[in-house]
Parts: sequence; C-alpha cells; structure tokens
Amino acid sequence: MNEMEKMFEGLVAKTNRSPEPGDYEKDGFLFCGKCNTKKQTIVEFPAGVFCKVGVMCSCKAKALAEQRKQDEWNEFVMAMARKNGGISDKAYLDYNFANAENVESIIIARGYVDNWAKMKADNIGLIFSGGVGTGKTFAAGCIANELFRQRVGVCMTNFPRVLNNLQASYEKQEIIDQIISYDLLVIDDLGAERATDYAVEQVYAVIDARYRSGKPLIVTTNLSIAELEKPASVAYARVFDRVLEMCPLRVKVEGTSRRLNVSKSKADQARKILGL
Repeated sequence: MNEMEKMFEGLVAKTNRSPEPGDYEKDGFLFCGKCNTKKQTIVEFPAGVFCKVGVMCSCKAKALAEQRKQDEWNEFVMAMARKNGGISDKAYLDYNFANAENVESIIIARGYVDNWAKMKADNIGLIFSGGVGTGKTFAAGCIANELFRQRVGVCMTNFPRVLNNLQASYEKQEIIDQIISYDLLVIDDLGAERATDYAVEQVYAVIDARYRSGKPLIVTTNLSIAELEKPASVAYARVFDRVLEMCPLRVKVEGTSRRLNVSKSKADQARKILGL
C-alpha cells in the first residue's frame, strides 16, 4: 500500500461508524437495520484509489433533515422574540384553522393566508368587525398563527398592551418601530382602549407609522364600519381614516357569542359530572 492509499484509508476510517444494534452486512456493505438502506458505499478518490466509505442511511438522513428544520424554526422564533413582539398573548396561540368552523369569517381568513404573497405585495389589510365574542379575534388569530408557522414575521397585539409598553419606556419610537417592522401587524380590539388624549395620540402614532410602512394591517373591533367611518370622537377620525384605507376588505362577523356558547357547554358538562 503506497502513501496515497494509506492517507485515504485513514480518512475513510473516520467516516465509517461502528455498527448499531440491528445493522447487518449484505454483499460486503453495512446496511441499517431500521430502514434497510446502505451505510457504506464505494467512492473513487484521485489517483484511481477506490475506498469503501460510510454514508448516511435513509432514516438518519431524514432525522438530520427534520432536526435542521426544527433548528431553523427555533432560530426564527428566537428572532421574533428578540424583536420584542410577535404573538404577544399566549391565548392567541390557541387560535388555528384546525379548530375553526367553516363560517364566512374563517373562509375569508383562509383565503387571505392562501393569497398572502399577493396581499403583502398590494398592501391589502382587512377588518373583522362585530359584537363581543362572535369570533373576530379567533379569525384574525388563525391568520396570524398560520402565517407565523410559514415563517412570516407576524405581530399580534392590542393597544392596552402597546400603551403599557410605551408608558414604561423612554424609547417610545423604538417600540413603535419594532411593532411596525413585522410583515403583518394584527391589532386586536381597536377602539376598546381608554380614549385619553395620551392614548389616542399613541394609537395614532402606531397606526400612522404602519400606514407609512406600506405593510398590511389586520384589525378586529367591536365598532361597526359606520362608526369607523363617522367616529363620535374627532380625535379618532385620523386613526380610523387610515385604518379604513389600509383595510379595504371588511368582514362583519355575526352570530352568538362564542364565549357564551363555551360557558354553556362547560356548565352542561359540570351538571353531568355532579349528576344534576
């Protein structure tokens, strides 16, 4: 054996792993006992040297690909966390299409996700309006979570939370810049925040910054479209005017309160448990 062959033999030895339980030999090669694919193959090196080297079997390759995918997802989640935003309320994380009824608001929400690239390119947002507990937040949350799973930068929050963060910080513009930096911004329950001069000023600052960013906005609100078009408060007129321009797709969510239905279902279950 010449020096070249010895060098390649040393390199090859490092690639060959010890057989694992269940592995077996066939036709002179090591096979995986789990997926029955080769763990060795012949490779031609320079100078006409042929060597048997270790390779990754199918199940190992699949496991490695899944781990890389998980690592990429973890990196994405951490990046969103570092931006001090994302899905701000843990309750929002429970909203997904798998638990959704096939009602108009959900059909539109699915369509929005399916056409996200176009919605983003054309800067098209939407408004879910309707009574308390009818599923506005749920529909918006389904969009947010599905796009987030597709690695889209999404921030879903509400103005009470935003205002608390702004009041507690000296870097108000930095917080606003972070909020509007996401590809999609979802504001839940617009109009439910306290309508103080300070609150309205900050709400306008966020909405106006988003308006100028050229990125889509989704809003849920208990207010009707008529109330948004002609607000009782002059201070909110500038806010709602921008929201209406950014959100040409408007969905009126009707029906009985989901929370009341859940409460009734729990009450019925409790009666059964107690034998009442």
